[in-house]
Amino acid sequence: TAQTFTLCTWNIQNMGKSKQAKQIDMMAKNLDQCDLIALQEINTGSDGKQKVVELTTALNKIKRVFYYSVSVATNSDNPHENERYAYIWNGDKVKQQRTFHLDKHFAESIVREPYMGYFSVGKHTFTIVNLHAVPKKKQPQKELAKFKQFGRYYQKQTLIFLGDLNTPPTDEV
Repeated sequence: TAQTFTLCTWNIQNMGKSKQAKQIDMMAKNLDQCDLIALQEINTGSDGKQKVVELTTALNKIKRVFYYSVSVATNSDNPHENERYAYIWNGDKVKQQRTFHLDKHFAESIVREPYMGYFSVGKHTFTIVNLHAVPKKKQPQKELAKFKQFGRYYQKQTLIFLGDLNTPPTDEV
């Protein structure tokens, strides 16, 4: 039997103390129809994680039971490029399958290594590769080309690549 769910991704741009309650409520209203949400650009301080908690709480007030996971900080040599990722999911529809983690295989070759999320909807399991690629001026295509290599590390897994790829959908890579 086919199972449907709504997957959303959003570069939340500096999710941390700069986000006020009014903005959090607006985000929740925009995301309340999503069953699985992948976020990029969460601040690395405790304020970033706290705002994800506030967003999850706001979503729970609207209607369903949402859970969240926030990554540790990415491993860039440049501290200004580090960030966290987050997943928020509707527990009635989406189930976590394994512990999430930053991808260690590409920590040296991708500035903000992807956050790997393992989920199921009904009988279908899949792995989300949540990525915030480098800005256009730093040629994100070089990082995105590495997606071809993921199959060797995540064999027999259905991979879904998403996030802020900093390239148009028409880009060849």
